[in-house]
Amino acid sequence: MIKVNCMRKKKRQASLIDGNHLLYRLFTHLLETKDAVAQQIAMKIIVEMSIWLPLELYKECPVMLPWAVRNPDCRKHTKDGVSYPENWGAPNENGYQMDDNTLIKGIPRSLKVTGRNSGSHLIGKRIGKSFVASHIWREIENDENLASRIPELNSFVPNLVWLPTQISKLSDIEDGVIQDMLKHATWEIYRSAPVNPKFKEHTEAIWSKLEPDIQRFKSFKKFDPKDLLFFESNEKFVEKRLKITRGALSFIESCLNGSPTTKPKMTGRYAKGLPQLPKTTLAKLLTTVGKYVNEKPSS
Repeated sequence: MIKVNCMRKKKRQASLIDGNHLLYRLFTHLLETKDAVAQQIAMKIIVEMSIWLPLELYKECPVMLPWAVRNPDCRKHTKDGVSYPENWGAPNENGYQMDDNTLIKGIPRSLKVTGRNSGSHLIGKRIGKSFVASHIWREIENDENLASRIPELNSFVPNLVWLPTQISKLSDIEDGVIQDMLKHATWEIYRSAPVNPKFKEHTEAIWSKLEPDIQRFKSFKKFDPKDLLFFESNEKFVEKRLKITRGALSFIESCLNGSPTTKPKMTGRYAKGLPQLPKTTLAKLLTTVGKYVNEKPSS
């Protein structure tokens, strides 16, 4: 007797799609041509949805976290079958505090959004969920490292903008129209803005890494910075940022001197790990971080 297999094959279930991804797909399609229409759409998106750090902060604290560098692998993860422990906030081999963007994204959360477009629903509000601190430059000419992996570019004020999550994803498309227009916008906002004389030489060195891209934007319609949205600055906010940088510099110096501060306002992993690094590493770190720390604001 021949046995007949009466079991029916299970139907393969359709895969799920996240509705949030639809907006990203739509804009990717609309903007892929990079023509005049795409540029107009991109400009509208940036004017309506991007939020920029205040010029007062750029003047006094152009590199907000000069001792920190981005390292997405610092969180607990598994790669190629190997498990890696949680290492966020610890120093890397050069003494820089490893971060996954956590240290940066919360910096302006206490600040209201301001701008001259009274019709914007963002005016007077503070950012909540689904906003991302986005790095404008990803790749740098003649540098194999991504911009966020370079300490002075990771928290360089003109290299940061806060965007809704799906728009931030568009800004990650290398040479895409959103990324290009953001580069154009930040150039118009900050390139000629005043900066504390102490930092002038160092900010010029940073800008020199970014300038090769700018020649491509001469044909773009210029942004008027007054049309854009900014986080509203105040003296208390700027002074807080200055105090944090001074504290970090002081802690690095105390480690170099062999008597680390007992309760530094740093992550536990950084406070524990930094004093264990070689003195030559600490000395180099102190010099580099010191370039972007000033005791007194300029008048």
